[in-house]
Amino acid sequence: MAGDPVWLPGFFTARQHAVTDPTDRMVFHDVALTWSVCGRATVLDRTVAHDGPLCGRCVYLAGPNGFR
Repeated sequence: MAGDPVWLPGFFTARQHAVTDPTDRMVFHDVALTWSVCGRATVLDRTVAHDGPLCGRCVYLAGPNGFR
């Protein structure tokens, strides 16, 4: 886990999740997905606005500004 996490929207919810390795991804129905530190699928589309609330579990695991 190197560097600060990238905050991306969840695939099933609008919450933002902390992703440490956006290169570890898969494509599901033509949507690139990656996995957050809390285990949720996130959408790897950086053109989508990320203004939803932060995932509480990701904040606990990674902190709001990166890893503690």
